[in-house]
Amino acid sequence: MKCLHLVPILFIVGILSGCGGSGKDEHPVRGRVHNGGEALTITSDIPGAAYVEISFYPLSDTGTADEARVMLATAEADGSFSVEGESGGGLAPGKYKVEIRQWDPYPDNDKLKGKFSLKNSKIEVTVPSDSYDYDVSAL
Repeated sequence: MKCLHLVPILFIVGILSGCGGSGKDEHPVRGRVHNGGEALTITSDIPGAAYVEISFYPLSDTGTADEARVMLATAEADGSFSVEGESGGGLAPGKYKVEIRQWDPYPDNDKLKGKFSLKNSKIEVTVPSDSYDYDVSAL
């Protein structure tokens, strides 16, 4: 009967140690998207109608992008971006395909003309990475 008293203690210790959580190791993903060093500009005056979107699609072992688990970021005026991920700490380790869209305005006009859409992008990154710097003029 004494063993039953240990069950609540073990349950509490499990919760405090993170047992039952996501268990995912996340890495910060902060970078910059630009055109030859200059931030991608938007011209629309309509708030929220124009922005630069960076999407990270997890890749399977066969290289297929998982569109249901995409993680998005929006570039700041200087081109910098940060991907929050599922828990706010970044992205889980692994391979990702990167999509970049310069919506101006959304969703009618991608100023990059789909060159970096999910279908056309050649950008792949393994997280963690030393650099998340994307120069659209050089890609």
